[in-house]
Amino acid sequence: MNYDSWLEQPYQDQYDEDEKIDCRVEELMKEDYKPTDFNNFAESISEASKEDVETVEDYLEKGEFEKLGRKLWSICYERMERQATNHAVENLNSGYLN
Repeated sequence: MNYDSWLEQPYQDQYDEDEKIDCRVEELMKEDYKPTDFNNFAESISEASKEDVETVEDYLEKGEFEKLGRKLWSICYERMERQATNHAVENLNSGYLN
């Protein structure tokens, strides 16, 4: 009854792939997709979704600058993380991570 099926090969392969992707995303976010890089930050903000723009404008109008800063940071971080994840998946599929 204490059989751990997740340790079997198909499950372990998926776990290994997920771990490789996570490690690669972490590397990429320290290099090419740094959210603290001004160019990455500015590009992320300029390509924000309509909903994010409306939220940012609302915070500006109300003078809620702490919320504004957090929102701008989350817009950038989420975009950089999404791009790094897509890049890492492409790396895995091309065999670069093996």
